[in-house]
Amino acid sequence: YVLELYRREESATSFWHLIVLAMIVVGLAPGVRDMVRMMLYV
Repeated sequence: YVLELYRREESATSFWHLIVLAMIVVGLAPGVRDMVRMMLYV
């Protein structure tokens, strides 16, 4: 029962995560790349 409820919730949240991820990739790709580079090198 809990697993089914969690699965339903997860499908909705994963959908929002995809939207947010797409917005981040489209809007902040250079900034994210620089941030990752700094995190990797520092």
